[in-house]
Amino acid sequence: MSQKIIIFDFDGVIADGLPALGKIYNEIAGRYNLKQVNFEALRDLTSREIVKRIDLPFYKLPFFIREVKKRFRSEINSIKTFAGMKETLFELKNRGCQLGIITSNSKENVKEFLKNNEIDFFDFLYSDTNLFGKKRKIKNLLRKLKVDSKNIIFVGDETRDIEAAKKSGVISAAVTWGANSKNTLEKQNPDFIIEKPEELIKILV
Repeated sequence: MSQKIIIFDFDGVIADGLPALGKIYNEIAGRYNLKQVNFEALRDLTSREIVKRIDLPFYKLPFFIREVKKRFRSEINSIKTFAGMKETLFELKNRGCQLGIITSNSKENVKEFLKNNEIDFFDFLYSDTNLFGKKRKIKNLLRKLKVDSKNIIFVGDETRDIEAAKKSGVISAAVTWGANSKNTLEKQNPDFIIEKPEELIKILV
């Protein structure tokens, strides 16, 4: 079997950081003329519908994201992996998989988290401030590694992750414990729906 390359989104897939991100959003929302949001109530919306609902002007987005990342750094020491994820990552690594992360969070935050949780063995890490820029990162990776797209699995928790995987031609695996609900994810027809981290191991067979 050819070596599998598994790319993970970070927040909502590996790191249980969505509550912290929601708290940060609501703390700074007023400064950007945004309404407070109950993110649990948004789980049934697609990524694009959430962006539209929040209604943050495009020109403010880079400043908003930068502030969220900066504040997230102060929360990083209290954030843990989802139950079963750490063990799954070790098993995937032991099976010879190449593991990577593509995230909208900062490299500094992710590296600190990986170190704190003793899982700092990923082969690559890419950060992009563009919320819908993961397709470009995946395609760049395909060119760099010169591998068949069907040997790459992109694991995400949002509809935008499924969209990025499909447009890049890689396998899409959507986890149900993150930002979007299972029902919302299923409507996007990912290749796999993952309800527990250990199910990632089964899709390699």
